[in-house]
Amino acid sequence: MISHHTVQHQSACLSELGERAAALLHEFKSPLTVILMSLTSLASETMSEQNRVRLELALKEAIRLKRLANKSLMYAKYPTLKQQQLDLNGLFRQTLQLAHILPLTANRRLRFQSFSSKAWILGDRDQLKQVFINLIENACEAVSAGEEILCRLNVSAANRQVCISIHNWGEPVPSQILPQLTKPFVTTKSGGTGLGLTVAKQIIEAHSGELEIQSSRESGTTVMVRLPALSLPTKQIAQYLKQGPPIEAVPLSSIYRVENDDTDRTKSQLTGSSVVGN
Repeated sequence: MISHHTVQHQSACLSELGERAAALLHEFKSPLTVILMSLTSLASETMSEQNRVRLELALKEAIRLKRLANKSLMYAKYPTLKQQQLDLNGLFRQTLQLAHILPLTANRRLRFQSFSSKAWILGDRDQLKQVFINLIENACEAVSAGEEILCRLNVSAANRQVCISIHNWGEPVPSQILPQLTKPFVTTKSGGTGLGLTVAKQIIEAHSGELEIQSSRESGTTVMVRLPALSLPTKQIAQYLKQGPPIEAVPLSSIYRVENDDTDRTKSQLTGSSVVGN
């Protein structure tokens, strides 16, 4: 795991550089906004077909530049966390429900298997949601309609870690690109910015966690997020077991649950396997 001292050192080293980069990007965004507004207003004018094609291309590229500038701003600023005790089990279920309505998840089946009723961490709710939605969208983009994305949650008592894994059977990441995939501006997508995974890794490391990607034609592609598990007082654990997770996705008509593994069939479980199908 990334130590707290290492995180502090990285934050200090990147702080000044990040501030300068952010200032530069803000200066870049202002004229870009004017350009976008001008191009948009021109779209209502009468023009030849050839000029309209050129205008649409210019507008498309200006929108792409704005998206790149926004993501670059996120990368330039080292994440500032608003941490609280979170049940990652419930938070991920809630995130799946949000992902269910996104265009990229259309006609994909999202399956969630949880192997622990207790998955407490210290984290920033909104930033972790951002990471998980980005990883789910990436996985959905890698597969065809009708295929399944398998998400799993495990708690390792030995390592004191909570692990979320997101797996797909899409085309594997080329072996020469895989080690560089979380570096800035490295992407396998034709229209990608190459900053989504970079920002995701930055957020996870700010939580003293790890983000790892494995990909092969035989095993598919799996992105694993490991975060430090939070030990709760016995009283809080008892209350959790009595009341259930504090965050629970509202059941959809297409969600169902199954039991975990055979060793848990005789136990009263608060978790299971959910499938969200669009």
